[in-house]
Amino acid sequence: MSFKVGIIGHTGRGNYGHYLDMAFVGVEGAEIVALADPDDEGRAEAAEKTGARTAYADYREMLDREKPDIAVVASREVGDHRDLVIDAARAGANVYLEKPVATAPEDVDAMQAACDESSVMCVVAHPWRGHPPIQRVAIPLIKSGRIGEPRLVRVFGKDGEKGGDEMFLDLYPHFFDFLWQVFGVPLWCSAHLTQDGRTCEQSDLRPGWEGMGLVAGNGLKAYYCFEGGVAADFESYRGDGASDPYRVDI
Repeated sequence: MSFKVGIIGHTGRGNYGHYLDMAFVGVEGAEIVALADPDDEGRAEAAEKTGARTAYADYREMLDREKPDIAVVASREVGDHRDLVIDAARAGANVYLEKPVATAPEDVDAMQAACDESSVMCVVAHPWRGHPPIQRVAIPLIKSGRIGEPRLVRVFGKDGEKGGDEMFLDLYPHFFDFLWQVFGVPLWCSAHLTQDGRTCEQSDLRPGWEGMGLVAGNGLKAYYCFEGGVAADFESYRGDGASDPYRVDI
C-alpha cells in the first residue's frame, strides 16, 4: 500500500523546519506527490530536493487537487500552523507537524477538533519516538530498573542567543515528550521566568521569533513532579553561548 504525501513549506517564512521536507524521502510505502511553497525559487529547489512530482504556489490548491494521505506541515512559522493544520485535516489528510505546535492552547484545541472531526491524526515531529538508541536501549533500561530507581531528572536547555524561554516551544518538547514516555503525565509543575536574574514583569514582553507571539525572559527554571515521587528539574539561561549543555541527566 502506498501513501500519498504532500509537503507544505514557505521559503523565507519558516522554511522547512528541521528538514521536515525530507521526512518521507526514501520511506517505503510513501510517495511524495506534491509540494507547496509560495516562493518561486524556494519551491523549485525544494521540489527538486524532495523529488515531488508537482509543485504548487498555494497549499490549498495542492490539498484540493492532490488529496494527499499525509500533509507534512514543515514550516517553523508557528503563527501559520493553526490554519495549515485545520485546512489539511478538512481535506482529509493526516498531518506530520513541525514544532512549535501553536501559539496558544486554544489554537491546539481548534487543530485537534478539526482532526477529530475528519478522523485524521496530527503527529508532532518528535523524532526521538523513532530513534532506536532511545526507544530500544535508553527507555527500556530506565523502565526495567537496571540503572536503579530514578528519583531526579535534570534537564538542561541551550544557552546563548536562544537561551531562556524561546526554545521552550521549539526544541525542548523533545525532552518533555521523552519524560512523558518514561514517567507518564506530570502531576504538577512550578516555574520561574527571569530577565537578567530578576522575576519577569509585563514590561519585559517582546515579540518572539517565527510568529510565536509575545515572549519574555532570558532565564527559565521549571520543576515537575511525576507519579511515584520522580521529579524533573529543567533550566535554560541565556548565558554567553560558550557551552551547549543540551542534555538529560537521570
